[in-house]
Amino acid sequence: MSGITIILSDNLGVYIPQNFVECFDVTLWGFDLDDEDIATLRNGPEDEWYWDAWNNVLARAESTDSNGDVWMLSQDGDLFAYCEALMTYDEKVDFFGWAEDEGDGQPTEAEEWASFDEGC
Repeated sequence: MSGITIILSDNLGVYIPQNFVECFDVTLWGFDLDDEDIATLRNGPEDEWYWDAWNNVLARAESTDSNGDVWMLSQDGDLFAYCEALMTYDEKVDFFGWAEDEGDGQPTEAEEWASFDEGC
């Protein structure tokens, strides 16, 4: 199982937020149906607070699946659901934009030896 999936295509353009609230059960993402941001998104992109509401939803959305894995939302063109704990290293590099040489934040063996030598 991949730790990332496209849930809405970028071909929906400015209507991705509105489609999200109309096509998905927002309660599974931690929102009440009467949440002000959800109501704003239902109004569509003509609402002056549409993009602020969408940013709030992206920042707050979390969904826990039946395995206990926590999924979050991110939009970069397409709307993605992702679970960092399930993502492969390559998925993280591609999705989060890690440079190949940045690695996973863990020191390489050479870096560990270098720090050992510095301590002597």
